[in-house]
Amino acid sequence: MKIGVLDALTVGKDIDLSPLSECGELVIYDLTAPDEVAERVKDLDVIITNKVVLGEENLKECTH
Repeated sequence: MKIGVLDALTVGKDIDLSPLSECGELVIYDLTAPDEVAERVKDLDVIITNKVVLGEENLKECTH
């Protein structure tokens, strides 16, 4: 399973996201611009976001 955090900086520097790696391959991005969303989420099984807006336009290429 591939897990992605799209905007880790927005949840706070005191939050340890590393335990998520026990559930699968973990990819952490500090921030994700709107034009980067589609590329970053296309192969993810789990998307974790706080401020990044997800919608049909940037999710339509997701394969999982």
